[in-house]
Amino acid sequence: MTRPAPLPHELGEHFRVRDAVALGSSPGRLRRSDLVQTFHGVRSHHPPETVAQAVQAYLPLLPDRGFFSHLTAAALWGLPLPANADPRLHVSYPHGCRPVRRPGVAGHHLVMRADEITVLDGVPVTTAERTWCDLAPWLGFESLVAAGDRAVWRRDPLTTIDGLTDMARRHPDRRHRARRLAALPMICERSDSPPETTLRLRFHRAGLPRPDLNVDVTDAAGRFLGRPDLAFTEFRELVDYEGDGHRTDRHQWWNDVARVPRFEAAGWHTHRATTPDLADGSRRLILAVARSLHDKGWRGDLRL
Repeated sequence: MTRPAPLPHELGEHFRVRDAVALGSSPGRLRRSDLVQTFHGVRSHHPPETVAQAVQAYLPLLPDRGFFSHLTAAALWGLPLPANADPRLHVSYPHGCRPVRRPGVAGHHLVMRADEITVLDGVPVTTAERTWCDLAPWLGFESLVAAGDRAVWRRDPLTTIDGLTDMARRHPDRRHRARRLAALPMICERSDSPPETTLRLRFHRAGLPRPDLNVDVTDAAGRFLGRPDLAFTEFRELVDYEGDGHRTDRHQWWNDVARVPRFEAAGWHTHRATTPDLADGSRRLILAVARSLHDKGWRGDLRL
């Protein structure tokens, strides 16, 4: 088999077929196996493996007034999404424009203000505030709060609670307004991961006291012992979620194991949560935490 002819360097990683033909490439060359048809009328040198790469592949087709929104914008902003989230690219246009219809693309036309669109790494996209609000029809309540937690995360905030609140109140979609407003008071800038958010919300629904998130725990002498995920400080009860990273990172694993005796010696009790504690609605974990809290004087009513 002959080696494919070089393509014009102006085309870049992703390009429209019509542009390649205009620069002298033959239709036969554009059908060679070294190129991938990412979208109808677009060729790429490599298949996209991430949402950001798929967005780059679609950019040659994006009209001047088009922008990325909803789940695609969320992925570009780094907001956490469920594994089963809609994989299509979400491409939007201002209200009055005809939405795009292509395989693998969800087209929208949105009523919005000009300041609700921005440019992120060269890509036109809805702002973080508008993006979070647009997720309400697509995510469950826990996932919506987790996305909000990331948006206001203290280590790398994309916006503020006030910014989300203002956008939620003026968002044109009234159908999901109640869900947005219900999620807002549950958003916390100290949540470091979606599992922490999930556990916090489930503890709240079960009627447990409100835990502190990622606060420093010290002993009687003021020595730092660790920063657990959730701490019922009044009752000296801790909950740590151990995700897959704890299993694959030996150093992280040993650090987590070593600090449990330190907590215990200082009068704290630790519950170690894992993935199954999320899969069963966290009932087993909630009951275990509630028993420990009752033993230490909590007299609240459990709701399960």
